[in-house]
Amino acid sequence: MMKTKTPKQRTILWADDDPDDRHIICDIVAAHYSNYALTCVEDGSEVLRFLHNIKDTADLPCLVVLDINMPKLTGLETLERIKGDERYKDLKVAVFTTSSSKQDRQVCERHGVPMATKPYSYSDFKHAVAEMLQLCHVSNTI
Repeated sequence: MMKTKTPKQRTILWADDDPDDRHIICDIVAAHYSNYALTCVEDGSEVLRFLHNIKDTADLPCLVVLDINMPKLTGLETLERIKGDERYKDLKVAVFTTSSSKQDRQVCERHGVPMATKPYSYSDFKHAVAEMLQLCHVSNTI
């Protein structure tokens, strides 16, 4: 698990089993978003363990980003568990994946979770990460 955090930073929990993608994401966040602390994990079971260890809901991440194709617990299995747990009803979740499956997209839509396809160029990756981070600013209240 990779972690970086200083006071007044909002936490983002990012799950991706690809070390190159994790490295790129960490570089982008560290270089351009000092107001966020990024914790990267390799699979959905680590996401759930991270969330379950948080005692105060005020300390939950402002965003959880899931890759779909991960070992142990896939992104969609993790999404189902998060959305099925009352403690995480207000938790922002997004899916960032290589999948272009219509079924995967439908699962995300059913849960009100955006799904973005991983780009190939660094500049497109940077833009995609920026869009994901905007989800931290979206309020759940009406």
